[in-house]
Amino acid sequence: MGKTIKDHILETLDNLQEKELKRFRDALSSQTFDGVKIARSKVEFADSIDLANLIISHHTEGKAVEVTVMVLRKNGLNQEAAELECKAGPANFLEKH
Repeated sequence: MGKTIKDHILETLDNLQEKELKRFRDALSSQTFDGVKIARSKVEFADSIDLANLIISHHTEGKAVEVTVMVLRKNGLNQEAAELECKAGPANFLEKH
C-alpha cells in the first residue's frame, strides 16, 4: 500500500525546523484558501500531525497538497514544496478534487 496524501504532508512538515514550522503555522492561519481559513487558535501550538489533520479536514485531501505547497512557497520553502508536489504527484491530489 502506498503512502496517503496525509503521509506525504506529514513527512514534509516533520522535516521542517521548528522556526520553519512556526512560520508555516502563522502563514496557514493568516491565509484564506477558497474562502476557508483555519483559526489561529487551532494552529498556534499544533504539531505536524495536528496540522496535517487540520489542513485535510478544512480543505479536503485533494486540496490539502495545494494548500500546503502554497504556504511552503509563501515562506520561501520552495525545495520542500517541490518535493511534496513530486511525492504526492499531480495525479494523487488532482483527481480527489
